[in-house]
Amino acid sequence: FQAGFLALILVFQQEIRKFLLMVGSSNFATRRNIVKHFHFFKNETNSNVNSEVTVIIRGCQKLASTKTGALIVLQRNNPLDFVKNTGDAMNAEVNIPILESIFYKNSPLHDGAVIIENNHIIATRVILPVSNERNIPQRFGLRHRAALGITEKSDALALVVSEETGQISFMKNGEFILFNNHEELINLITKDLE
Repeated sequence: FQAGFLALILVFQQEIRKFLLMVGSSNFATRRNIVKHFHFFKNETNSNVNSEVTVIIRGCQKLASTKTGALIVLQRNNPLDFVKNTGDAMNAEVNIPILESIFYKNSPLHDGAVIIENNHIIATRVILPVSNERNIPQRFGLRHRAALGITEKSDALALVVSEETGQISFMKNGEFILFNNHEELINLITKDLE
């Protein structure tokens, strides 16, 4: 019996590894929430996240001012490998000029979503799953449906800049999150990423 158990572990080694990685990276214990209880570097981490989010929102504001459409996904605990592989890998620190150049309408990278992890753009031209929710108003297009879709299937956050209106939308857990101004939006996202 022991030899059979050992043989099973050896034969299914890769599957067991994938399962453990999935469990370790899921929301099960929300690693970030556990770290919050230890106050060692909390202020430093909080200010770093806040400045990163501020750069992303300022970039969205610039895109909104020119009515340049954009779809930005912020990875949290759940890995987004199932969608990252549909796009082009990239490793660039987030800043306003790079966001503007990616979503510029004549750029080859402007179609699809951008995935940001730890203040780095890790993938562009990503194809996201589209939400099948029927209650989404007609005025929202495919970008908004894709943003809702990825937030339904993972714990990621999504930002959409509308090409038609220049409005910035924030999605989380498969629903639109309302905010009064950009400062409130920065605070909401910072709190979610802590």
